[in-house]
Amino acid sequence: MILFLNFAPIEFMGGAEKMMLKMSNIIKDRERTVLVSVSKKIADFYGKLVLHRKFDNRIKSTTSQNESFIKLTFKSFIPLHKEWKKTRELFQNARIIYIKFELLETLIVIYFGGFKALRKTIAGIHTPLIYMYPKGFFDNLHTWLYESFLSKFILSRMKKVHVLTAREQFFLQKNFHLKNIVLIPNSLPDSYVKNNTVETIKNNLIIIFIGELSRRKGADILLDVIKNSPKEYIFHIVGDGPMKNEITDFVKTKSNCKIHGYINEDEVKKIYKQSDIIFIPSRAESMSLVTLEAMASGLKIVGSTEIPIDLPLFIKHSNIYNKYEKYLELFRQIYLQKQNGKFFEEKEKIVDYFRENFTDKKIIPALVKEVFGLS
Repeated sequence: MILFLNFAPIEFMGGAEKMMLKMSNIIKDRERTVLVSVSKKIADFYGKLVLHRKFDNRIKSTTSQNESFIKLTFKSFIPLHKEWKKTRELFQNARIIYIKFELLETLIVIYFGGFKALRKTIAGIHTPLIYMYPKGFFDNLHTWLYESFLSKFILSRMKKVHVLTAREQFFLQKNFHLKNIVLIPNSLPDSYVKNNTVETIKNNLIIIFIGELSRRKGADILLDVIKNSPKEYIFHIVGDGPMKNEITDFVKTKSNCKIHGYINEDEVKKIYKQSDIIFIPSRAESMSLVTLEAMASGLKIVGSTEIPIDLPLFIKHSNIYNKYEKYLELFRQIYLQKQNGKFFEEKEKIVDYFRENFTDKKIIPALVKEVFGLS
C-alpha cells in the first residue's frame, strides 16, 4: 500500500492537492493507495494563524465516505485513542509514504511512524525550499528552516527525494550533497492541448493571473502593474486569498480588469484560450500546473526568476528584480510583437514545446517506474 500525505485537505484542490490526487489515481490500478490529509477544521486553524486564509472545499463530491481518503481529526493525534491507533497502523503498514515535503507533513510521518518511517518516505518537492524574496516572519522562518542542517538530515534519511525541476535538483546536490534524488516534472493529459489556441484581438494584450491572491505570490506587484498599464492591456485575475478584498475593490475602478475568483477548470480553459500571457510575479514558486496549462494554451510566460523551470526565450520572459516597471517593459515588447504574424506562429511553437516535453504520455511511465518502483 502506498500512502499519500498532504496536510491541506485534498478538496482544497491547489496545485499540490491536484498532483497528489492524480498520482494516487494513476497508482491505484497497480497497488492500493490511501490519501491522507488533516480535517478542514485543523487546516483552517493553521491557515488563519500562518497563511491568513481558509482552505475552502472546491470539489462537490465528498471524499470522507471513501476508504481511500482518510481525514485526520484532533482525536487522531491523541495517544492511545482508537483513531490514533488506526492511523498509526496505517502509517506502519504502508510500503511507501509519499509526502509533499514541508514541516507539518514530516512531523506527521515521524509522529505516527517514528524516525524509521523516513526510510520508506518519498519527499515530493512541490513547493520551493527557499524563498528568495521572503515577505514577513513566516516566509523568513520557512527559508531559514529549509536551509538548515535539520532539513538536510531529514532528506538524507528518506527513501527518495522527488524534484520537479533541474534547478531544485542542483540546489539539493550542491548544498545538501544528496544522492537519492529523482527528477520527474509535472505533466498534463495529452488531450489538454486540443483546439486550445486562437488568434486573440490584435490591438489588445490579454494577460491572465492565476493563483493565490497574496504578497508571496506577487499580488501586490500585480496591482502596481495594472495601475500603470495602458487601456490596451486587458487583465483577468483568477483565484482567491488574503488580498482578494483589496484587489476586488481596486478592480471596480478599472474597465480593463476583471476578477473571476475561484472558477472550475472548464472556465479557466476558456480564459486561457483568449489570452496572450500568463503573469507570474511570484516571490516563491515551484513548477506549477498553471505554467504547464499556459504553455498548453500557447501563452507566453512573464514572471520572476523564482519560476524554476528553464524554458526557451520565446516562451519565458523573466524579471530578475521582480519590479513592476520591468514587467511593463516586457509587456510593451510583447505587445509590439503581437502586431505582426510571428506572434501567432510562436503560440503554436509554445504548444508544440509542451507536447514534446510535458504530456502525461511522456512523463507518467517514468513517474511510475522511477519514483514508485512500479512497472
